[in-house]
Amino acid sequence: MKKFILIIAQLFLGFFSLLANTQKQPNLILIMADDMGYECVRTNGGASYNTPHLDELARTGARFEHCYSQPLCTPSRVKIMTGMSNFRNYVQFGVLDRKQTTFAHLLKKSGYATCIVGKWQLGKQGDSPQHFGFDQSCLWQHTRPARTPDNKDTRHPNPRVEINGKPKDYNNGEYGPDVVTDFLCDFIERNQDRPFLGYYPMILPHDPFRPTPDSKDSKSKDKTQNYQDMVAYVDKMVGKIVSKLEELGLREKTLVLFTCDNGTSGSIKSELNGEVVKGGKRLMTDAGTHVPLIANWPGTIPEGQVKNELIDFSDFLPTLMEASRTDIPKDLKIDGQSFLPQLRGEKGNPRGWVHCWYRRGNEKPQQWARTQRYKLYKTGKFYDVSKDRLESNPLQKLGTDQKRIKEMLKSVLHQFSGSYKPEEKNDLLPDAAPIVCKTADRNLFEYNDFSQWTKLNGQPVGKGWTISDGVVFRKGGDKDIITREKFRDFSLSFQWKISKAGNSGIKYRTQGRYGLEYQILDDARHRDNKILSHRAGSLYDLIPAPENKPIRPVGQWNHGKIIAQSNVIEHWMNGKKIIGIIWGSKEWQDVFGKSKYKDQKGFGSWDGPILLQDHSDPVWFKELHVSRL
Repeated sequence: MKKFILIIAQLFLGFFSLLANTQKQPNLILIMADDMGYECVRTNGGASYNTPHLDELARTGARFEHCYSQPLCTPSRVKIMTGMSNFRNYVQFGVLDRKQTTFAHLLKKSGYATCIVGKWQLGKQGDSPQHFGFDQSCLWQHTRPARTPDNKDTRHPNPRVEINGKPKDYNNGEYGPDVVTDFLCDFIERNQDRPFLGYYPMILPHDPFRPTPDSKDSKSKDKTQNYQDMVAYVDKMVGKIVSKLEELGLREKTLVLFTCDNGTSGSIKSELNGEVVKGGKRLMTDAGTHVPLIANWPGTIPEGQVKNELIDFSDFLPTLMEASRTDIPKDLKIDGQSFLPQLRGEKGNPRGWVHCWYRRGNEKPQQWARTQRYKLYKTGKFYDVSKDRLESNPLQKLGTDQKRIKEMLKSVLHQFSGSYKPEEKNDLLPDAAPIVCKTADRNLFEYNDFSQWTKLNGQPVGKGWTISDGVVFRKGGDKDIITREKFRDFSLSFQWKISKAGNSGIKYRTQGRYGLEYQILDDARHRDNKILSHRAGSLYDLIPAPENKPIRPVGQWNHGKIIAQSNVIEHWMNGKKIIGIIWGSKEWQDVFGKSKYKDQKGFGSWDGPILLQDHSDPVWFKELHVSRL
């Protein structure tokens, strides 16, 4: 009986503790416009646009001069929702890995009602918004396409949206941004007596650039004028939300944050502080990543602040958590840090740098780290962006302070070397253990040099190998090169290109010159093509690659991948698995006993360097990325 009473008392204590906490928690509104750079807000100096509501929020709150997003929408959405650099959890465009924890998860657990409206584009599963922590949703481009079968856009007039996962078509001239904004305002009214999160990744002002209901010319084809009208409508929607908060007496209880997912479209030119600037969406320059940030919370954020602190998109999650008095789980690794103290007018702990890791499609990842003034790319190019916004002139001769800052930024880039690798299905080996990366992948030529490589004898790599803009070329005379580190369980992705009648390879789990080998060969011309297990992609002298492998012609780049995890050995070519074998199995013993390696004890299980082979023929490599498994 005593135990029962104790349990009941604890439950009541927990309930009243949660109730007391929720009564203190502010409401949270996070609005993120779509394709609207820093220059699109008048209070920032953007003379091309009318943004009175945003200007008023900045006048009565704070605006930031140095907020940086990703260059494209999905990467920014993933980063802002999870508080992590894209190199930790970015999968591909239009997808948020379903294993990720978002700010909505954490706030919901803390007692918040949660809602998302606007544009989704993070996965087409029907339950996606709810799976990621949102109670309510009104979304465009959730599971439904952006265009109708007859190629009509579905976001602006007569939108096709999904409300809490159920399709809803509008056919009476309704305007999509009005529909989703009204849903958010209704959500606010329904939840005015409890803390709520309203997350609004906007539909506007992304192209197509069309007239809005407020445009003077409803049939205008002038994309510049239409874009200006769309920005004005963004501002109008912000004003509508603020008016709803005022109507309900919630302004002093609500933190409102406004930002944008990336820079303006490259087809748009704007006036900023007397200069004409071109949009740079998808670019790593300021034109693609410098975005507005305005914060307003009457009674908490002092009026009229213009903040010079650096803000990274990973900082929004911890800021929302601190504002809401919500603990971040200790096992949830995030890269952001709260800027709430700065919003309150306190000194806080401003970050010394921001970082951007960006990969578009299958392209090589790009990276930079920066301060307010200086910016260092992974390629080594270093800019004073305060004087060189377009990044036309890399700094060459550096002063003492510039050298210090460059070294600091170089160390930042080293922290974020790699990319996220979700688990991959072993379709040729159904009984194999799943692949789980212990580390994010890392470029074996990350500094565009051979600092991570040596000759077989440990001497520095000589002139027989060159590297330029990330492309490694064996021009001859220097023999094989190996990594300084040893790898046994790993995943290595790479690109390779062979010369006519050429022969090369990548060896792994090596001892000296011996090791398992991903064969690289001109199958059509090299004399070794008569032996099937010596052809391109094969596990050299052991298992031949299939004849229908997806190889590209000589002179074109092929994508390769090697997976070596415990006893599992796999070779991939251009996205298709072509080799799969279990080391030590009967199949292995059969082929090993007939190979040139049969007298090498432990062959295939060694812990050793990765080797690039010099077989006297020209060969090119790039994007060698390794992850330990």
